[in-house]
Amino acid sequence: MKIGKGMILLFLSFVFTKATPLFAQDANPPLLPALVETAIQNNPELTAMRLSRAAAKERIKQSLFLDDTELVLAQLDIPSDGNLGRAHGTQIGIEQRLPYFGKRTLKQNIATKEAEMADSEYQEKVAEIIAAVKSAYYQRAFLSQTISLHREHQTLLSELLLIVKRRYAISQSSQQELLKAEIEQAKLHNETFSLEQEMHSATAALYTLLNDRENHGLLKIEPVPFQRFLQAIETLKEITRSLSPRLKKAKRLVEKNQQISLLVRKESKPDFMLGLYYENRHTEEDHWMAMGKMTLPWLRAKKYQSKNTVAQLDAEAANANYHVIENETLLEISTLFNEIKAAENQILNNKNELIPLALQALESARIGYQTGKNDFLNWIDSERTLLDLQMEQAMQQMLFQQKIATLEQIIGKEISQ
Repeated sequence: MKIGKGMILLFLSFVFTKATPLFAQDANPPLLPALVETAIQNNPELTAMRLSRAAAKERIKQSLFLDDTELVLAQLDIPSDGNLGRAHGTQIGIEQRLPYFGKRTLKQNIATKEAEMADSEYQEKVAEIIAAVKSAYYQRAFLSQTISLHREHQTLLSELLLIVKRRYAISQSSQQELLKAEIEQAKLHNETFSLEQEMHSATAALYTLLNDRENHGLLKIEPVPFQRFLQAIETLKEITRSLSPRLKKAKRLVEKNQQISLLVRKESKPDFMLGLYYENRHTEEDHWMAMGKMTLPWLRAKKYQSKNTVAQLDAEAANANYHVIENETLLEISTLFNEIKAAENQILNNKNELIPLALQALESARIGYQTGKNDFLNWIDSERTLLDLQMEQAMQQMLFQQKIATLEQIIGKEISQ
C-alpha cells in the first residue's frame, strides 16, 4: 500500500507549515497603532468628552472672578401721585459683593479638581477605546489564521479523498473510509464558512469602533507577535496605583470633597458688600455716600453646622469609595495577571509539547496507513486532533493578547511584555 510521491511531498509541506506559529514572532504590526489613532480621533464620545474637558478647564478661570458689580439708580422722595418729575433727587451708584478671605481660592481649588476629574474620565475612555480596538484586531487576526488553517487542512483532505476514492475503486479501501473522509471534508467546509461569517462580523465591529459606517478601504491583516509576558505582579500594581485613570478620578473626587468641606466652613464667615453713591438733590447741594453691608451667618448657625456635617460625610464617603475602587482595581489586575500567565503556559505547552506530539502521531498514522498497520480512520483522527490543537493554540494566543489589552486599559498605559 503506497502513496504517491506528490502526496508525500504535500504532507511534508503540510507538516512544515503547521510547525510555524500561528502568530508570527516579528515586530509589532504597524497597522494597529494607526487603527488606534483613527479610533481616538473619530470616536464621537471622545470628541464630546474633549469639549467637556476644555470647558472644565475654562471654569477654573471663572471661579476667581467676583460677582458682577451692580449699578444702582434711584429716584428720591417720589410724591404719592407717582410724578417722577417732582422727585426731590436722584441717586446713582455701584455696589460690589466681596466674599470672605479664602473663599475664592477654595472655589478655584474645587474647579481645578473637577477639571482633573474630567481629564481622568477622558483618559479612562481613551484606554477603553484602545483596548476595544486591540481586542477586535486580535480577533480578526485569529479568524484570519484559523481560516487559513482550515483551508490547508481542506487541501490535505482533498488529496487524501482522491487516494481513498482510487483505492475504493479497486476494492483496496472500504466504503467506511470513503464516507469518513467525505464527512470530515464537509465538516471542515462548514467550519470554514462559519469562520468567514465571523470574520465579516468582526470586521464590521472594528469599522464601528473606527466610526467608519461606509467601511472605507480594506483592513489589512497582519501577524500579531507573541512574546512572553515578563511583568511582575507587584510592579503592575505599583504602576496602577500611580497611573490608573479610574483611581485618579476617584482620588480627585476625594480631594474635591475635602475642598468643599473647607469651603463650607468658610461659609459661616461673613461676606461684605461695599457701595458708593452720588446723590443729586434738587433743593440741596449734591453729595456722595458710601455704604458697607455684612452678612450675619451666626444667626443661622444651625444651618451651617448641618451643611458642615453633610460636607464631612461626603468627604468620608468619597474616601471610602476610593479604597473600594482601589481594592477592586488591584483584584482585577491580579486576576488578569494570573489568566495571562495561564494562557502563556498553555501556549508554550502546546507549542513545545502537544503540537509536536500531534505532528508525530499524524506522521506515524501516515506511515502506518502506508504499511497497512493502521487504517485510514486512524489517519483522519490524527489529522483532526492536530487541527483541534492548532485551533486551541490560536484561540489561546488571541485571549492572551486580549487580556493584556484589558490589563493596559485598567493600568492606563501600554506595557512592555
